Amino acid sequence: MSRSASIHSNVGPIRLVGRHLLATASLLWVCGNLIIALSLLLAIAIVKMLLPIKAIQKNCDYLIEALYQLAVRVDSFWIENILGIKFEIKGAPIQHSAPVVISNHHCGFDVAILQEIISGRGPLLKFLIKKEIIWLPIFGWVCFLLDFPRLNRNKKSQDREKDYATVKAATQQHGIERNSHSGALLIFPEGTRFTEAKRADQQSPYQQLLKPRSGGLKIIQEHAEPGTPLIDITIDYRSKNASLWTCLYGVPNNIIIHIHHFNLDEIDNMQQWLNQRWHEKDKLLGNRKIN
Repeated sequence: MSRSASIHSNVGPIRLVGRHLLATASLLWVCGNLIIALSLLLAIAIVKMLLPIKAIQKNCDYLIEALYQLAVRVDSFWIENILGIKFEIKGAPIQHSAPVVISNHHCGFDVAILQEIISGRGPLLKFLIKKEIIWLPIFGWVCFLLDFPRLNRNKKSQDREKDYATVKAATQQHGIERNSHSGALLIFPEGTRFTEAKRADQQSPYQQLLKPRSGGLKIIQEHAEPGTPLIDITIDYRSKNASLWTCLYGVPNNIIIHIHHFNLDEIDNMQQWLNQRWHEKDKLLGNRKIN
């Protein structure tokens, strides 16, 4: 049984239609917000390209950050006030202007949550993405204009070398930006969204998670500025069947976000550390419902 089928199993037909209409309206709201942001980002990008003057470049960067935060707040308004989804945050808030952030990856709604938690009133969030994502209409184009680091993520030696160079450059730029304007760098160590099929295929030792991979974080740790904080976020939907579509109509309506703070300099063995953190995450997610 699919995630959505399980969630809909005890819902009447009229209510079910209402849910899908609300999800469609949510999707239109998000897409409309992205289209407006995309248009403004394109205009700013053209100004930066045509006027390579330091003061103008700096002001354009501040405009991009303000636009990013505004777009996040517009989406969060819909999530909180129309869909009625509440975020229950456990842990100290993120106050550093340029942390490295890791998170489990359950579904596409993770991005909206992380943007609200990190960028709603704080630093602009950049995340490592598969290079194919930039071809996605609207969302991919926004990622391209914001210059999100793009990875090949395969085992070919040539592509792995390119990915190393990409993560290195992103980390070094992330450090530079701490001295001018804020920014956060996000990585999903699992590399892809969680499904039971993927968990079984990996023979994952975790019940709620895929195996974490340390490659990207090792590169970040190697080239990050001293004292860079590492923020570990665990997103708990309280349901194994939550998906992007169900969240777009407000199910589940209470999502728990666990925040833990660490320091990159204090981690000796990144893979061992990740394995331990994922065991802890698995315990936190152990009380999720089946539907």
